[in-house]
Order: sequence, then structure tokens, then C-alpha cells
Amino acid sequence: MGAAGLPTTVLQQTWCPQRANGAAAILAIGTANPTKCVRQDEFADWYFRIYKSQHLAALKAKTKRICEKSGINKRHLHHIEEMIDAHPGILDRDLPSLRLLLKQCMHMAEST
Repeated sequence: MGAAGLPTTVLQQTWCPQRANGAAAILAIGTANPTKCVRQDEFADWYFRIYKSQHLAALKAKTKRICEKSGINKRHLHHIEEMIDAHPGILDRDLPSLRLLLKQCMHMAEST
């Protein structure tokens, strides 16, 4: 008899389909970091420059404080400045073609 008072065969029939036979194996270990890297202490300046919001000094100072206290040293970014300059519509979330632009930018980034 099994642990719940059921015959062992009933327990095996219930548990075996839920489990893999054999040992588990790790097939691969890796990281995927985009090529653009911005240091955390420069991130607020980069962000506000990209969004053309440098006139928001109080918000920029608050963002800098958050970045300093986060414990993160660098940020890996997918969108590079050249790509954003070439396609300024990427920053406008209200555009209906944002998804299409993002796909184009991802293809551009993969080809570089």
C-alpha cells in the first residue's frame, strides 16, 4: 500500500505521466545583452536628452537620485541614439504604427 492507502500501481500510474524519466540536464547557459551600454550615473542625462525633456530639472534630479541609490552599475539598451534620431516616432506611444517601427528597429539592430 502507498502513502495514501492506495495500491502502489495506482500511485505510479498517477505520478509517472507527470514526471520525466531519466536524469535532468542543463542544455545551455548564456546571457543576451544588447550592444548599447549606458552607465547608470549617465542614464538620467541620456534619458532626458533623448526625450528632449532637459527643461524638467526637478524630475531629472529625482531620476538621478533614484539611479544612484538603485545599486545598478550599467544598463543594457536596445535602442541606440542613432536609431532614435533616424526614427523619432519611436518615442511617440500614440502613433498607430509603433509596433511596426519597433519591428523595423529590431531588424536594424540585429543587422549591426
